[in-house]
Amino acid sequence: MTATAKALPNPPVPENHPQDRTDARQLFSALKRLCRFDGDEAAFWKEYAFYTAELCRSPLTLALSVGDETWKAVHFHCSVDIDEAARDALIRQTLTLHTRMKDRDFAFEPLRVRGFAMPAPFLLAFRIDSADDASSTVVSVVTDHSDQERFNDIVVRTQLVGHVHAAWRQYTVQRRQLAGPSDIRLLYALELLDDVIAQKKFGLACMTLVNELATRFGFSLASMGWKKGDHIKTRAVSHLENFDKNSEAIADVEGLFEEAADGEREIVLPDRGEGGGAVIHRHRLYKSAKDLDQIATIPIYVEGMAAAAVTLERVDGEVGENDLKLISIALNQAGPWLAELHKRDQWMGARLAYAAKHHLAWWLGPENTWRKLFILIFIAALAASWFYKIDFRLESTATLETDNVAYLSAPFHGFVEEVHVHAGDAVSRGQLLVRLDTEELALKELEEEAKVQRFTREAEKAQSSRDLADMKVALARVKQAETELKRIRHYLDQARVVAPFDGIVVDGDKQELQGSPVSKGDMLLKVANPTNLYVKIKLSERDIDDVKSNAPGELKLLSQPNAFHDLTVDTIIPVAQPDAEEGGVFVIKARLKDEPAAWWRPGMSGVAYIHVDRRPVLWILLHRTIDAIRMKLWF
Repeated sequence: MTATAKALPNPPVPENHPQDRTDARQLFSALKRLCRFDGDEAAFWKEYAFYTAELCRSPLTLALSVGDETWKAVHFHCSVDIDEAARDALIRQTLTLHTRMKDRDFAFEPLRVRGFAMPAPFLLAFRIDSADDASSTVVSVVTDHSDQERFNDIVVRTQLVGHVHAAWRQYTVQRRQLAGPSDIRLLYALELLDDVIAQKKFGLACMTLVNELATRFGFSLASMGWKKGDHIKTRAVSHLENFDKNSEAIADVEGLFEEAADGEREIVLPDRGEGGGAVIHRHRLYKSAKDLDQIATIPIYVEGMAAAAVTLERVDGEVGENDLKLISIALNQAGPWLAELHKRDQWMGARLAYAAKHHLAWWLGPENTWRKLFILIFIAALAASWFYKIDFRLESTATLETDNVAYLSAPFHGFVEEVHVHAGDAVSRGQLLVRLDTEELALKELEEEAKVQRFTREAEKAQSSRDLADMKVALARVKQAETELKRIRHYLDQARVVAPFDGIVVDGDKQELQGSPVSKGDMLLKVANPTNLYVKIKLSERDIDDVKSNAPGELKLLSQPNAFHDLTVDTIIPVAQPDAEEGGVFVIKARLKDEPAAWWRPGMSGVAYIHVDRRPVLWILLHRTIDAIRMKLWF
């Protein structure tokens, strides 16, 4: 018998046959689709032999069913011309290789048949699963053994395709089970409806619905969503008690709910030629991304509106059209009961709102009930806000300040020898804080003392020799040296930096100052006395006209936001300061009515409220907007 690839009948899906023998990925995809092949066994083996030959780069594929004492040819595919004797020789050699398969699933040896254009043709046989336990199926291919790496790759490929037949056989069994009598499907639908109606809680009813759909009708996943506001939110996923409602997967499923509800139609893919287009775009993307065989979304209608939707997914075949109709009927029969359970499970406020809506509809009309009610409430609130007045107060940022702050700086150029305090330490008046290195000043002091003595002797010598000019010059140098000596001794006195008053070191790092060089005027430490604290408020210039002296207010500190501290406006500095955010701001000083707490420190910030007077609520809400419009339109 001779056969070629061209002589084979067209397979059921010829457009999927890869044209390039080297494109293994397309071949694996074709074999994956073959796992769900809907034809008979003969057609399956024809497809299987073709794709196996292409994947293994073999001119032939021979499949034999081998029993204990008998064998049967399952399929023979060959792309070269061989005679009957050569075919029989291939069968005998394949049976020989089958007997050598004990601990492994493949065997190979040099090909005994001539006529194959290969440097070293070998016959490679591998075993695949069989439906009959009394027999096994062995498949052989011809491959080149001259390239060991390539030959090993072919062996791996045969092991990969060995499970395709078992997967197809399992799919066929499941497909036959799903093609049962219609009365059984009707019984399933009635039992599903009965189980859902038996539930007394909405969440449990939804979970029962999706679980029964997945179990009784063979779906891999069933999801249900219920309308909340303008969108349908996921309420149950089959065999999954908890799920992340904000996950991307749930968002994708909710998109399917919305697509079916907006279109007011059931969406089934494959659509069997019933249409499609942009209205089922999300379903097409979802089916492709999940590699599903079938997906269906069925809306559930309550009082003529799509109140919910159910999405059904299958990865191993399709459910018949009659089954989907039964499911749709059962879902819409269960819809009113689910709606009643949903209303019962809502909290008291939601139930009262539902009842109020229906009672108000009797007074306000059958349509747009909430819209009419909201309009009436808005008009009433607008009228009340025009006449009702409340306290109007201005809000601004505030800080605690004190005038008892000393900035201790370096009196001369030198080095810091000792630092006795850290930031945050409490100090007392006269306490030594920093000592500067005075070694160089001491040397200069000795030098200037020597100059004073030398110039004094020169003056005395000039006086004894009655040289008046030299004497005056020497006396001037003495005065100059004494002045320099006085300056050096002044610096020596200032080398000890002491606290000017009782307070706390609020700025200055001991580790950075110790041994560091400093220049005259560099700040060493900052000492503050946390007494006599006052509040410094920065208020925008648009509000300054409303603030008067002695106006009351409150202060709320960030470190204690639950407490209010009374204050009174003391001074308004009448010069605006530029500010990057507010434009122009005025600084207001306010005094506290109570004594500051012991833990308060200068620099603490918070929010200050300044009371103005009583103003209408509507004016408080709109006065800034009105002012902005006036600035823009000049009226």
